[in-house]
Amino acid sequence: MSDHLRIVAMIDRAARPKIQKTLFFVVGLLFVGVGILGYILPLVPGTFFLILALCCFKRSSERFELWLLHNPLVGPTLQDWERNHSIKPRTKVVAIAFLWICIGISAYAVRTPWVVALLIAIASAVTVYLVTRRSAPVGIERA
Repeated sequence: MSDHLRIVAMIDRAARPKIQKTLFFVVGLLFVGVGILGYILPLVPGTFFLILALCCFKRSSERFELWLLHNPLVGPTLQDWERNHSIKPRTKVVAIAFLWICIGISAYAVRTPWVVALLIAIASAVTVYLVTRRSAPVGIERA
């Protein structure tokens, strides 16, 4: 994040009423929890919830915003989203592959036709969403 944008964000944070900042912070923590679950459970999009958490922390806590952006596991993906609203092609491939592997295992375990159809519909929608997101430029520098 550029210095100018960081200063504007700090001023914006300072001007918000305390209750609003607290609400954004609590919701941000909830989104982090759901985001972590999303990396474990199929059908829960982890990165999506971490992006939402980042948006909440931008409005409440610079410390937690920076913690997410510099986290070794999710920071690079969130930085790409922050900078370009994009996802690296490799991240897309890994996410889609893992999604369909988990859906296949879940469908095999459940074997109820309507549940399998629902799983396939959700996975298809997530796949379309990921494929249609802008791809991150190759070789971009990290802040």
